[in-house]
Parts: sequence; C-alpha cells; structure tokens
Amino acid sequence: MGAILATLAPSPEHGPGRYGVLLHCSTHSEDDSRLQWEVPADWVVLAVPCVTMVQPGWLLALLARGADAVGVLACSHADGQMRGYVIRDRVEFSQHVLHALGDVHADRRVWVNGAVAPHGSQALPKLPDLEPLVPRRADLGRRVPLTEPAATADAIRLFASEMGTSMAWSITHRASPAGTVELDVDKCTVCGACARACPTNALSIDHGGGGWVMSWDGASCVPCGFCGAVCPEGAIRVDSRTDATLLQVGRTVLLHDTTPVCPRCGRPMANPAMADRLRERLGVDGIFLDAGVPRCPECDADVVTQVPLQPRLRVRPAGP
Repeated sequence: MGAILATLAPSPEHGPGRYGVLLHCSTHSEDDSRLQWEVPADWVVLAVPCVTMVQPGWLLALLARGADAVGVLACSHADGQMRGYVIRDRVEFSQHVLHALGDVHADRRVWVNGAVAPHGSQALPKLPDLEPLVPRRADLGRRVPLTEPAATADAIRLFASEMGTSMAWSITHRASPAGTVELDVDKCTVCGACARACPTNALSIDHGGGGWVMSWDGASCVPCGFCGAVCPEGAIRVDSRTDATLLQVGRTVLLHDTTPVCPRCGRPMANPAMADRLRERLGVDGIFLDAGVPRCPECDADVVTQVPLQPRLRVRPAGP
C-alpha cells in the first residue's frame, strides 16, 4: 500500500495534476488477452491479486492522501458475482463514511464498476470533476496500516485533521471493518471466556487495582462475534458498527469488579459476581466461595465446606 500511495505523491512525472486510482484484479486480466480497457490518462491503474482483498480502509486511505477518486473493477469470471457483492458492500460502506465526513459527492468519489466483459472493450468513466478532499503530500507512502480496522481508523483520523470535521458519528453496515461491544454488567461474571476467544485482543481481562478489570479497544475490534458466541451468560452484544470516536480513544474499561484475595498467598479468589452465580446454579450457600472464607482452597482445603452427597444406589451384602 505504501508503494501505491507513493504514486500519488507530487512528482516531476505526475506533477500536481488531478488523477484517480483504479484497482482491478490482476490474476484473470493478465491471462485473458481479450480484456481491453480504454483507460483515460488521468487514472492510475493498479493491479491487485484479487479485488476481495481491497478493504474499506484502503479505499479511504487513497482518498485521505490526496486522490481525487478511487474506482474498483469487479472480477468477470465465474465466481466474480460473489466477489462483486463483497467489494460492492465495502465501497458502499466507504461512501457512507465520506457522507458522514461531509462529502456530498461520495458516490462519485469512490465507486465499483460492473465486471469487464470478456469480449471487446469497455471504456472507463472519466475522472469526476471534483477537488480532492485533502491536499496531496510528499510523504504519502509512510506508515500505512493494512489491517482492519486500523486502516479505516487511520484514514478517518487523517480526514478529520485535514477537513476539521466532527468525529461524533457512527455507521452500522455489514461491511463495517470495525465492531462495537455492549456489555451487560448485571449479567457478566468476569469468567474470561470472551477475552480468550477474541482473535485480536480487543477484549482483555486483567487483575489489578483490587479486582478484575475488563477492557476493550475499539481500534482492534473486528465484528467477528466470537466473544458473544462463547459468553455463557449472554452478556455481550457485538454490532457491525464503525464509531469514529471509539476508533480514536484507545482502550476503555468496561467493567471493574472487586475481587477478594487470599491473605495468605495473595492470589485472587472468585469475584462476587461469579460467587453469586455459582450459588444460584448449585443451589447451596455453604460453598467455599462464601465471603467469610479467610483463605483460598489452595492454601487451606479445610475451609471448603463440603456438600454431602446422597447415595442414589444401595448395595446389599451378598448372602442368603
């Protein structure tokens, strides 16, 4: 992506003139010599292995660094229809972001064309007569994140700093590269299943400050839904939503639950929410998680109140 953006930087070759970026699938177009494109001179044509790898953040990054417009050509082969749906959703999401930033020409600024016909030629649209949203700079190719949602977050930050637009907006869309998490603190027992399932470490549970701290980083969250799927209490809801503010604020605390510690070894014991939930599930009051227990089970097993088991089967001694 750094090399791609470097082509947009002011240079003796391109000068300060206007031009857009056209992304297309290189795998099939190179194998089919019948694909002939009539490309206007003001488009910079860039090939990618597959258009489905093009993320919303890539489209926005090109515009955030001075491109006048960005176009995508969908694949024309047998599986191109599904690929076309994927990239169309991402282009649509990018248009929503531009609208939120105040661009009234978002549908002309970034677009996806129909698949190129395998016979004959197809003329590409002319570069729209639009001024770039932000001025071009000479350092375009530096430190460009490729992964999502970092790529989208970085582009939004550049837009906001250059355009002076508000960050108080959010977009719910199935192609959103970012997710948001809502936690029901009344249901959460801080068991840690969600943090263990999170593939990007957006959710984290740590012990400190006298209790368990559950935190979340919006700039790392992808709307995979793994955390909600594994939560035994149904306490987490994940939405496919990009919140411009949450992408920039960093890690935030969702829940801070006080946790008793063993006075002998200092290890944390079960938090009150977990203890209450176990009492509710087991239907007993005298379990070792009771607040009156002075030590953890590892230090003093004698403090564990054993619940007597009632035998269900009585075996009679052999004999007449």
